[in-house]
Amino acid sequence: VPVAGAGVTLAVLTGIPMAAYPTIEFPYLQITQKKIPSIIAVAHDHGYATVAIHGNDGKFWNRNKAFKAIGFDHFITADDFPKDAARDGWYYADSAMTDQIIGQLKAAAKPTLIFAISIEAHGPYQTIPVKDTARRDAIAVPAELQGDGPREFRNYMYHIEHADQQMGRLWDYLSARKRPYSLVFYGDHLPGLH
Repeated sequence: VPVAGAGVTLAVLTGIPMAAYPTIEFPYLQITQKKIPSIIAVAHDHGYATVAIHGNDGKFWNRNKAFKAIGFDHFITADDFPKDAARDGWYYADSAMTDQIIGQLKAAAKPTLIFAISIEAHGPYQTIPVKDTARRDAIAVPAELQGDGPREFRNYMYHIEHADQQMGRLWDYLSARKRPYSLVFYGDHLPGLH
């Protein structure tokens, strides 16, 4: 998909390329339809519960309104995460997001489509907090990186490793359930490394 950020998500969920909206730069903020055809609406129409999960404010990028238009039954935001949920980086940790996904699946009374947006590994990376500085500082850095490069690289790799670990945890959980599932992973933009 030749776009980044929210444009990728909109294209993935709706199949509508951003080129179809030549005057729109920020789709969630600018698209005003009350209903947008989407794979989420198709799943809903075929009996699936449809849940979005994102450990950020639901008002950010107008996601509350946009996700409703796309067809999600429920949108779990930072306000819905337990106050003691794990944090690492600027936001909730990917482990907290995975806890939400697994909790939704355990409570599901029917087939469920969950669209979760990870946020732990989001920058900026120069001063991003890390819980385990020793682990972060042990990450090998390419020799050609200079200045702030090594710190940014280590911070990013530290957090993206957690995303990988949580993807594995979710995969293991889904496999152990012995029920049909599809697990899809994609990134909506490259990291903002200098």
